[in-house]
Amino acid sequence: MGANRPMNHRFVVLEHTPGRLFKRQLQPHFDWMFESDGGLLTWATAPIDFFEKQLVVVARPLPVHRLRYLDFEGDIGEDRGEVRQRIAGDYALLRRDEQHFAVEIQWPREGEPRHHRQVRFDCDSGKWRLSLC
Repeated sequence: MGANRPMNHRFVVLEHTPGRLFKRQLQPHFDWMFESDGGLLTWATAPIDFFEKQLVVVARPLPVHRLRYLDFEGDIGEDRGEVRQRIAGDYALLRRDEQHFAVEIQWPREGEPRHHRQVRFDCDSGKWRLSLC
């Protein structure tokens, strides 16, 4: 994986602990953010324990976020909560259309080779899901 695909975009997965502004969702969740066209395409999912395992979870598309979140950790401000990085690295785009966003991600782990994983966001009948392949 990754040998023939240029990894020329950045991504980050942030663990977001919502503040009081997010009354509708007080549980921590993951924000999956992918650099694209001057912003970050973003989906929210329930937290996951391991990025190396195959799984499928419900995903919720969010508005495009600012690029600053690629390197940001801490208090977001204005009672929106705080975020911390879970993984960050580079990605290669595999597919993007109205109902699909598929990428190959790679990220470093201390003392280990870079990890690779295919990540897909797919929409079926208005419901999004994230698949780690």
